[in-house]
Amino acid sequence: MNQLFVLVLCPTVLAYHGQRGLVVRRASTQDAHSLLWKDIKDSPFAAVSEDIELVVSRTRNLVDKTLGIESRPLIKDFASKFLEPQSFPFRPAVVVLAGRSIQTKDLPLSARQCLLAEIVEMMHVAEIIHDSILERNDDASIGNVMHHTYNLDVGNKMSVLAGDYLLARCSVALAQLGDLTVVTRMAGALESITEGNIVQGMATNDQKYHLQFYKDVQALRVCNLLSEACRSTAILAGYEQNSDLAQGLATYGFQLGLAYQMLTDTAIYHRTLQTRPDATLASVQQKTPLLPPLILAVDSAPDDFSTMLATPETTRISDVHKAILHHEVPQKLSAFINNCLQSAISGLDAVPAGSERDALREVATFFIERASSFSFLSSVEKVGEVPSSK
Repeated sequence: MNQLFVLVLCPTVLAYHGQRGLVVRRASTQDAHSLLWKDIKDSPFAAVSEDIELVVSRTRNLVDKTLGIESRPLIKDFASKFLEPQSFPFRPAVVVLAGRSIQTKDLPLSARQCLLAEIVEMMHVAEIIHDSILERNDDASIGNVMHHTYNLDVGNKMSVLAGDYLLARCSVALAQLGDLTVVTRMAGALESITEGNIVQGMATNDQKYHLQFYKDVQALRVCNLLSEACRSTAILAGYEQNSDLAQGLATYGFQLGLAYQMLTDTAIYHRTLQTRPDATLASVQQKTPLLPPLILAVDSAPDDFSTMLATPETTRISDVHKAILHHEVPQKLSAFINNCLQSAISGLDAVPAGSERDALREVATFFIERASSFSFLSSVEKVGEVPSSK
């Protein structure tokens, strides 16, 4: 099994290395996640809170050991940047709920389902660490604590080694699942992340302002990981990989992932308007290359934005926002996200009825409500003073 696993995963890891020079820098999403999960009550994840706490604790302990935190306080700060974070462990929580929804009721979550959730989170954290690698012309402020403490070269080496070690731990953990189909599926998801980063990094201006391009990139970078993880919960429970139930869970994970990423990217845009209204479009896109509000506006009226897009180094994000408001972007955002989430909910039809399936539906409903809150984009009276969403 281990030998077969190496044959499946090694080409993927090599591809991951090959694309590092093209990895796209992303903004720190902590504020965006805080906005996205703000005022959440009666969490749909409450039914599996103990499972989620266990997964997060085990993942954090593994990363702590990976980075040698006990004997290296500085590396502890490095790790905490990626682990303390994100207000809510969204990906493993969805995987845990999916696993719970198809197993015998009133039994503890199986060890293999729990391990799968850990693997998903480790893959995600490894990608974040690799994304913090800087190129020579990058602003040091978008690096990690090692870049700030030492220099670009040392910071990059630490990021490479830490991310690689996590991926190696993922390979060991996947082998422990004992299912070659799951190994192949999850290795394919990792390969998709790599391909998505390459496609996004090589995008021309003609490509990156089209909605279809955004969907294609996020399918590779984000959606396939959650989709294949949800499908794998069914495989580990004894279902065929192409069964109605496995396909339904895969659809749920894919569509939920797309909606979640668009919500997150839009929340980053919102936070940028609040904190850096005078930032240039070029500086914003250095961290977040694909901005959904701008993409939706340009996709419908490209001529209105041609001058701004041709001069991103001098165009302020606040000026871009004023132009965006003329194109009903909040309504288009809500409609797009709502369609994704309705498709996600439809994917649950094959899942056995129960509280866990209800919770998966409630997750989608929660994001539908969050999408409707983006009416704040059209009510900004003074850019830089964005009202809180209700």
